[in-house]
Amino acid sequence: MRRTDDQIADRGVSFVETVIAVVLLGVVIVPVMSSVMAVVSSSSDIRKTTRADSVLQDASDRINRTDLACNYVDLVVAAASTQQWPASSVSVTYRRFIPGATPAVDGSWTTGSCVNGIVSDGLVQMVTITVRPPGEDYSRTLEVVKSNV
Repeated sequence: MRRTDDQIADRGVSFVETVIAVVLLGVVIVPVMSSVMAVVSSSSDIRKTTRADSVLQDASDRINRTDLACNYVDLVVAAASTQQWPASSVSVTYRRFIPGATPAVDGSWTTGSCVNGIVSDGLVQMVTITVRPPGEDYSRTLEVVKSNV
């Protein structure tokens, strides 16, 4: 019996054609899915660093708005608490500028925020704020210079 044109057109898909289609789909889908996963991962990393940057910006704003002092830890901890981070996720270090004996002599930076806990005239401080988000293996740092000069 001879096959009609309708029977030939209706014969279906062979196993080889199915395998080729699956392989072609795999060749296209795997790179696309890898790209999507990379974008999702990158987006998550950016969100985490943005939160750390937000804490740094908040802390530096709080320090800049307050009067010159010898200790800014409470302000930095308050900035971390806006992200519900513990106080241990932030640290503050201080250096103060000691001017040279004359304008022709360079000054230098030394550790500490104030001499004997007293805010003196001409005090220039460098406050270094470091944020290490909870559960993360990176940190972000910002230096703020504050003075009453």
